Amino acid sequence: MIIRKVQMQALQGSMVDDLAEDMKDHLREHFAEEIADLDDDALHAQVETSLTRAKEHGLTARLDCQRYFSLAAAFGWDFDQESWVSHCLSDEAEPPSDRLRRVKARYLRQLRAEVQNEQARAAFGL
Repeated sequence: MIIRKVQMQALQGSMVDDLAEDMKDHLREHFAEEIADLDDDALHAQVETSLTRAKEHGLTARLDCQRYFSLAAAFGWDFDQESWVSHCLSDEAEPPSDRLRRVKARYLRQLRAEVQNEQARAAFGL
């Protein structure tokens, strides 16, 4: 069986379309509040842009894309443009999945610290 270049391109296009739909579903299910201001066309455009950027960071696995989209929805669509995030995601000494895990871990540490600081301020009446 021979697969021609045109057939391969059509198959890849179909896979990208499926991934885009999956990411929209993921956002609607888990980040409804964060994307509430986006109509279907704006959400589609944002998903396409984010898929392109995720791919530029070497993130092509479905689970990596879900993690990338979760971070984008939670911390801003341009979260990967922050200096430290960009640095982590471009570090080719690690596989893309590991780089993304590092970014997620740091964001989670920051969130925990913010909660602890808020609790401490409240305890001291500040």
